[in-house]
Amino acid sequence: MTLLGIAKELELNPNIEKGDLIQVQMPIGLPPKHFAELYDKYETFFRGTGEMLQFNYKKKEYHVIITDVMAFPQDYAAIMLQHREIRSYPKVVGVDIGGFTTDYLMFRSGIEDMEICDSMETGIISLYNRITARMRADYDVLLEEADIDSIIQGKKRIL
Repeated sequence: MTLLGIAKELELNPNIEKGDLIQVQMPIGLPPKHFAELYDKYETFFRGTGEMLQFNYKKKEYHVIITDVMAFPQDYAAIMLQHREIRSYPKVVGVDIGGFTTDYLMFRSGIEDMEICDSMETGIISLYNRITARMRADYDVLLEEADIDSIIQGKKRIL
């Protein structure tokens, strides 16, 4: 999956030519709750041995070397896009709602406070599964993901 992500980024660059050796600096996101215990292991794993990686994507050959890996708490990157604005606030909470987890991280005047963070086992997929199970149990109705999306978005629906 990592090589797929790298290839998708590289295909956006029109200056890459066949045979180019591409040096990649790779930021990675980790759940804030586990960041302190995992970041070194993940950086080491993704950095690998420093050897050239050769792979194909959409019939195009890529040659890459991962030169650096930097781990960040998952909410950090999104919040940093708004860094100028959030540093003027005494407290801001970044929330990352994923498929199976919801992560949050507190920022104080734009600086992350790793004491106020968590990774909870609730995400969008979990929410949809609970809604589907409840509707089936209470109303004998089998909802599909598209039905739930439609309800959440306030679109017309027939149930």
